[in-house]
Amino acid sequence: MTIRKYVKTKQTTNNVLMIRPNNFTFNPQTAKDNEFQDEETYEKLGVDGVREGAKQHFDESVDILRKNGVNVLVLEGDVEKPFDSYSPDEIFPNNWISTHEDGTIVIYTMKSKMRAEEANRLPEVMQLFKQAELNIRNKIDLREKTDKILEGTGSYILDHESKTIYVALSQRSEPEAIWELIREHPLIDHAITFRSVSEHNQPFYHTNVMCSFGIDYSVICLDSIKDKDEKEAVIQALNKRNKGEHTLIDISFAQTEKGFCGNMLELKNGETGERLFVMSESSLGVNGFTDEQQAFFKKRGKILALPTSKIIEPIGGGSARCMIAEIFLDTEEQA
Repeated sequence: MTIRKYVKTKQTTNNVLMIRPNNFTFNPQTAKDNEFQDEETYEKLGVDGVREGAKQHFDESVDILRKNGVNVLVLEGDVEKPFDSYSPDEIFPNNWISTHEDGTIVIYTMKSKMRAEEANRLPEVMQLFKQAELNIRNKIDLREKTDKILEGTGSYILDHESKTIYVALSQRSEPEAIWELIREHPLIDHAITFRSVSEHNQPFYHTNVMCSFGIDYSVICLDSIKDKDEKEAVIQALNKRNKGEHTLIDISFAQTEKGFCGNMLELKNGETGERLFVMSESSLGVNGFTDEQQAFFKKRGKILALPTSKIIEPIGGGSARCMIAEIFLDTEEQA
């Protein structure tokens, strides 16, 4: 019998983990099911152009967050390694690790062998947490429990209040791993699964490219959910979020696939409490959020647009949210 301690949950935080990309490049393993990756852009920019550009845009992103009251713990990227053992996607840590309010950390299974290497940095991440006096009370390592794939908060979106995860099933989000997480995790009790496809009818590789949750809203590409019953179930569940005080922001395929509007994240300014809506600069462009949708965010807080469009998105296939692993662990003073 598992005794679950009650922990008051929260949807946002001002503490995050980010990993500086020293090996950023095009990953052919992930490109097999990630439509957002563009090998032509990689060939045009070249190895050095991609790596140096990604580091510059990463540093600019960290600076934007810190200037707005976000505490960013930065782990320097791995040293350069041979092709068969390096970490081209280390800039996206949210796929292999997550932290939670009760002191739990979770390590996830990864589909790409090169991406699985990223979890070898766990001891260094743990040291960062220790230096920040963060409390870790429980560790769940899904790699020890299943060979099925679930790639962290890329694979699922968590509604903290209802302890429910929303998962678009794909090669990187398999049912068996979802149920294993629910069995093991004290703060995840339910899953709503559905199938979501791109405009080209290919499954989205991660849920967090077509869906994002804030405190009182959900951004989602409803057109990507083709099954009427699954779509209706998702809509009904979303509209119960935040005790019914909730706005559903429906985005188009163009906004999802070109504007990366689904790949955003709400954080907060730890100094002022201001709500921060972190997104790609693409999300404010021609295929980005409409004026009305942008006004929704501006009325509630501040939009932070990160410089991810020129290199990080076309090469890695991920955007602003993918770069950020939220830290929900408490400190010694808060315990």
